[in-house]
Amino acid sequence: HLFIPLDQLVNARMRERGIVNANRHMQTASKCNQGKRKPLTVRALGNGLWLVVDGNSTLINARHSNWRAVPCNTG
Repeated sequence: HLFIPLDQLVNARMRERGIVNANRHMQTASKCNQGKRKPLTVRALGNGLWLVVDGNSTLINARHSNWRAVPCNTG
């Protein structure tokens, strides 16, 4: 996977329940109580942008936490 800056990632959707669930899992993982979230799955849109195919809620939580980049699978 590669680390892609958040400003190059475009959300495909937003689901409130998914965002809350992702946040809970990410908080638990940060305390080493469970494994980390898998990398986002993305597809190239052109002009250096990537569409998030899987992991939209994780991306929203990463933005809220002021991350600079997230691991992504481009395949």
